[in-house]
Amino acid sequence: MSEAQVCLVCCESLVPLPSSLPASPLPLRAFVPCGHNDVCGKCHLKLRYLHNDFSCVQCKVVNDKVIVGALAGQEVFEDFTIWGDDAGPGYAYHEESKMFFPKDYFRGVVSQLFSLRCSIKSCQYVPPVIEDAMTAKGRRDGAAAGSSAADGTDPSQYNQRSPPKHVQPLLAHIKEKHGRTFCVLCYVNKRDYLALLPRYTPSELKAHLSEGDGVTSHALCEFCGVHFYDLEALHKHLNKIHYRCHLCDAQGKENQYFRDYRRIERHFERSHYLCRHRSCREARFVAFGSELDYKAHLKTVHMEIGEARIDVQFRVRPA
Repeated sequence: MSEAQVCLVCCESLVPLPSSLPASPLPLRAFVPCGHNDVCGKCHLKLRYLHNDFSCVQCKVVNDKVIVGALAGQEVFEDFTIWGDDAGPGYAYHEESKMFFPKDYFRGVVSQLFSLRCSIKSCQYVPPVIEDAMTAKGRRDGAAAGSSAADGTDPSQYNQRSPPKHVQPLLAHIKEKHGRTFCVLCYVNKRDYLALLPRYTPSELKAHLSEGDGVTSHALCEFCGVHFYDLEALHKHLNKIHYRCHLCDAQGKENQYFRDYRRIERHFERSHYLCRHRSCREARFVAFGSELDYKAHLKTVHMEIGEARIDVQFRVRPA
């Protein structure tokens, strides 16, 4: 199979593996089981880590593992000896992307993208290591303990007010020493690598959250005053924390949300037909979209025969 000399994604020249790698993101050729080796390692990393796309850009086959950079005599994926997460002493394994990199390249380039170092004005601050559900070790420990990974890794639970534990020391340092921060929403939703995320002043962060900076702005919950990454995350929050009127949905007025049950109950009284019987008030959400349904409920559930009288008028056309 002939190989392209440039990456099909970024169009940079694919270079051979040099004996001494400088600390720059060289577009090294990546080798995949399907045999389409015309995408560089850094593009594979971006697709797999940031976009959770493990498929080949050409044939769309899902490749479980990717190995970057080749030694002499290694021309296809099958030329490498891989045992689980071990490809030999010359390679380092990145667990989240399931990719192997030459060790020097991994230390000089790849690990820097995920580093928790400050990186502002040559500041060398390195925060303490804190494992939580979002870190690789935290996910492994959670799986071993039988806990639900979705509980800890769901990015919608994190925001600027409630960041993951493992980045809290870094955020505190950036704020105290440099008067800046980074967008937690962009970080947990993998908009970019942590090292490449912009460091904002408070006013810049406010503009980023409400207006965006090259991407769609982050959706705001007007009840809580908290931003979410996108509309999907906002709707997930609204349906979990707040109250949506099912009667309005049925009448074609979608997405009518209320802060708490007290407010939606008042809405039921004003816009629909709320059953005021004590048992129904305690059960909650016993409301109806039409007077006909409401009176039928009173008759069948509360045995209110008198109140359940329904006036139906018939008009008969003369013969």
